[in-house]
Amino acid sequence: MVDASTEKLNEFQRFIDFVKSIAILDEQFWNTSIGPGKWTVKEIIAHIMLWDKYFLEEAIEKIATKRPLTVKHLDFDTFNENAMTYSRNIRVEELVLDTIRYRAQIIDLIRSIPEEDIYFEHIDGDGNIFTINEYLKGFIAHDQQHQSQIESLLHQYNIG
Repeated sequence: MVDASTEKLNEFQRFIDFVKSIAILDEQFWNTSIGPGKWTVKEIIAHIMLWDKYFLEEAIEKIATKRPLTVKHLDFDTFNENAMTYSRNIRVEELVLDTIRYRAQIIDLIRSIPEEDIYFEHIDGDGNIFTINEYLKGFIAHDQQHQSQIESLLHQYNIG
């Protein structure tokens, strides 16, 4: 029987497969906006990658090594602005590798954590409760939202 955290990790890992599937597409596709006034594919992937990096360093690594969490509630607008700027200064190939690397590191660390610790209520840097289970639920939904936006663009271009 597969436990709930394994199912969530498998779902969380699907984003790696998705990024690999679009990695082969040209720079023009990556720089295409998903809609008028919306982010480009490259900006979306940079946004997700930077969230992964943040949570890896400030929460997941801390839990895996039994240290206090330093993850805090960030200003989303500022974080997203920084992700957009970051995306303009990185090659697609490097972004893809970083996205896969950070996501894989999170998954590997979570797999190394005992099952009961997936649900353990840690206290984050703001004094709020943080559980790996809730983190996974939230970011799987976040991934799916952005992935569906990119998939819609793929269908518009008859790629997907």
